[in-house]
Amino acid sequence: MKTAHRFARRSAGLFAAVLAASAAPAFADETDKAQIRELAAKIEALQAQLKAIVDQQNAAPAAQAPSAAAVVTEGALPGSFKMPGTETSVKIGGFAALDIVKDFTGGGMGGAVAQPQSIAFDGSPKSERDGQLSMTARRSRLYLRTLTPTPLGDVLTHIEGDFIGSGGNELVTNSSSPRLRHAYVELGPWLAGQFWTNFADLATFPETVDFQGGHGMAQAIRQPQLRYTKKWGAHEFAAAIENPEADIVGMSVSSFNPGVGPVPTTHVDELPDLTARYAFSGHWGRVALGGVARKLSIDNRGAGAIGGFVGDDSVTAGGLMLAGRIKTGGKDSIQFGIEGGRGLGRYITGAPIPTAAVMSDGSLNAVKSWGAMLGYQHHWSPTLRSNVTYGQVRLDNPHPAMPKTAVSRVDALFVNLIWQPIPRALVGIEYVRGEVENDEPKTATLSNKGRADRLGATVQYHF
Repeated sequence: MKTAHRFARRSAGLFAAVLAASAAPAFADETDKAQIRELAAKIEALQAQLKAIVDQQNAAPAAQAPSAAAVVTEGALPGSFKMPGTETSVKIGGFAALDIVKDFTGGGMGGAVAQPQSIAFDGSPKSERDGQLSMTARRSRLYLRTLTPTPLGDVLTHIEGDFIGSGGNELVTNSSSPRLRHAYVELGPWLAGQFWTNFADLATFPETVDFQGGHGMAQAIRQPQLRYTKKWGAHEFAAAIENPEADIVGMSVSSFNPGVGPVPTTHVDELPDLTARYAFSGHWGRVALGGVARKLSIDNRGAGAIGGFVGDDSVTAGGLMLAGRIKTGGKDSIQFGIEGGRGLGRYITGAPIPTAAVMSDGSLNAVKSWGAMLGYQHHWSPTLRSNVTYGQVRLDNPHPAMPKTAVSRVDALFVNLIWQPIPRALVGIEYVRGEVENDEPKTATLSNKGRADRLGATVQYHF
């Protein structure tokens, strides 16, 4: 703008000179007239230059400003942004965490995640071992969530992982492989991809510092599925077909190699697991009822014998669950869960997994099992709360296909204190007591029961 001002002053001076000259007597000689014409021409030239400079300076901000397609704006999801040039909202989130676990008795509960079914029986050499201390950041999590409007409705995608994968060690780097948790797409009532099993109702789960916790309730399995959900008022109904996996004694478990999903040699997963769940919510809390139906099949023809049997057989399995969270005043609540059936296996938290066993005659016998959980959450203040959770799992193991030393009962107690000093931050400490029992008679040196205690802590910051 300084350049434009200088041109303006020069133009004004020349214009004043022209006026003065034009006021000269009419009898001015031809020399004066020529000078006047020359000054007028210069004024016109200066005015043209001034206009060009002003136009250029007025246009400069528009030329420097980014186009609308390049501007990052707020997205439709809370805490999201729109990808420039698109209508897709993107949200990045997760948390960083440190978990500390100290086992005191019984040789431990199976690692960083409490697994009472791994407790050693009293009198065994393992029960004499001292407790292990472990510290890990592998629970840390990262997710990417998007929402895109389409003519069919909003398309939502979610991809999430943590670092509780295979590989790594604690010698130098404490590294481990990333692990897929969730990967799904939602459109209207439909969900396709890997998500929590529809058999479990996570809204009724108790809160534990332990990564798994809440033994005796429906297991929060993550597996590929196609789900349909219908909501009306306070009601919700969902049905799904989910990936099957034969958790049968002696069966090989499907493992994943890079780019390959090998076919198991001991069983055939013929049909998907079918799940259905109904939930009703209100100001008082939430109650959910669910069911799962499975077809378990053994087929080890061309492979090694299982219990002396080579052939094929199948059995229908499944069960029901009832769960709820009932408010008791303020933010306090009671949580409960109960489930039972034949062949539930991996669908019960804390179960030693076996769903069925091959009997001596080659028939497949589904294991009867049931589990129950009761919990209570109390808020001491807006930033401090506690949870007490007790759960039990019982299994009717078929003998002799399963040895009597196999765990037939699991009990677990979780008591914690959780503090949130600032939003998004969480610090928790928890005592865990676990007990196991089998069907083997006691001897003078070996009991059919075992118990263990541990203390766990976590520090998390969510973003």
